[in-house]
Amino acid sequence: MEGTQNANDQNISADILAESKEIFWKWADPGIQKVIRREITYVSPVHQRKGIAKYLLHLGLDFDDLKKKGFHGITSEASSLANQKLLEKNGYVCIGRPEYKLHMHDGNEGVMVFFKDLR
Repeated sequence: MEGTQNANDQNISADILAESKEIFWKWADPGIQKVIRREITYVSPVHQRKGIAKYLLHLGLDFDDLKKKGFHGITSEASSLANQKLLEKNGYVCIGRPEYKLHMHDGNEGVMVFFKDLR
């Protein structure tokens, strides 16, 4: 039974990420052709509220270099309220939400799709 649950969880995660990608490209204006997609970031509860997520948010990303290479922005998904707030504080705009309803530990009910414009 546990293997089945893990497979179901993986399918739901894959579906949410696929739908998030679809939401982004439906939203994006025709001038947006090339983006980076951030992977999901987790910080252990014992290490939260120490600035680690903020540090990881743009680790290794040089915005000027990305612009020179033709990148128009960065997409990211966020399920926790804390991560959603972090993205918003750092210039990301919420552009949509997949239809899946999840019940997160912080009361949030799902994943939100964000975009940071680098143009």
